[in-house]
Amino acid sequence: MCDGVHSSSFQYGITFEKASGKRLDLNLIYNIAIRQDGRLFVRPDLIDSVKTSYRSDNKNNPSCLYATEWEDELANLPITFSPLPDGSIALYYAAPDVSAACFPALRLEPKEFSKFRDAKQATQYALP
Repeated sequence: MCDGVHSSSFQYGITFEKASGKRLDLNLIYNIAIRQDGRLFVRPDLIDSVKTSYRSDNKNNPSCLYATEWEDELANLPITFSPLPDGSIALYYAAPDVSAACFPALRLEPKEFSKFRDAKQATQYALP
């Protein structure tokens, strides 16, 4: 697939229940985002953790850190996410323009979102 001159960093994941085949909304389990107009945005109380991940992932790309709007984009661009085997979460931002290079998959560590996670549901679906 080609996104044209300015590629997109956005990935879209869909999760299904193994037993029923029905779609499973991971945000009901991890609760790391707020839903607005059918899209997910990182919840405000996780933005500082996301900023830390952004800075770390872009430490060798100073142009991504000098742009003043990147902090706003972390809160205002839609996301999808995926739980990883180590218990962390990969965040995928919809950054469909020149700034896409500054938005690799960012990571939230379990300690950063554990208070929002529904452990009972996570266990039910064998999720980290």
